Amino acid sequence: MRIRSLVRHLFRLVASALGVMLCAAHGEGLWQLAAVGFAGLGFMAAFALTHDLAHAALRLPKGLNEVLLALAGALYFTSGHAMRRSHAKHHRSPLSVDDAEGYPARGSLLRAVLCAPLDFLAVRIGGYRLAPARERGWIVLESALNMLSLWALWRFGGAAGELYAAVGLGLQLSMGVWASFIPHRAPESVLSLARRLSFLKSPVVLSLAYHELHHQQPRVPCDELHYAAGLQKEAA
Repeated sequence: MRIRSLVRHLFRLVASALGVMLCAAHGEGLWQLAAVGFAGLGFMAAFALTHDLAHAALRLPKGLNEVLLALAGALYFTSGHAMRRSHAKHHRSPLSVDDAEGYPARGSLLRAVLCAPLDFLAVRIGGYRLAPARERGWIVLESALNMLSLWALWRFGGAAGELYAAVGLGLQLSMGVWASFIPHRAPESVLSLARRLSFLKSPVVLSLAYHELHHQQPRVPCDELHYAAGLQKEAA
């Protein structure tokens, strides 16, 4: 088990949630802007945790990994099990015709922006079709939980809940741009900047900086990719 990586994931989630609640409680202006920032960080923290769980990179017991995969996905309004199947397909044949996750990176940035909401559905539906029968129940349950979570945040979450729901839904419906097009089509200058920012140990930044390495070593947690890159460089 990679306890340190799991603890770091949980710390990011808790810190982001507290940041959203505290900043949203102070009202508008810069506090509201800060709340939006914390909501974005919380979404990315849930995304990074789900990604590591999908690859079983945290080396947790299988049953615990399955439950956490569902819960982590729910935190950013996706089906963790559908995401895992679509992402596994992406790793097997990146940017192929039947790679729903990589499809936004096959065209222009404009197409990626315009088609991002449809890509959100394509990844979920594609993941369901790829999943064996025993996992489809998870995907249906998780999809229902996503809708329930959004409704509960809007209905009972107050200012913080409404803000997180709005930011999370916006990021979810634009994933085709920031989670597919940019990692696969980013110019070297952007990748170089991401590598220089690796000291932040942000899983999202590291996933961008070392995207090719992640495809080579998917069982390495995202926040340890810079260590793997260093070992690879020493061995070369």
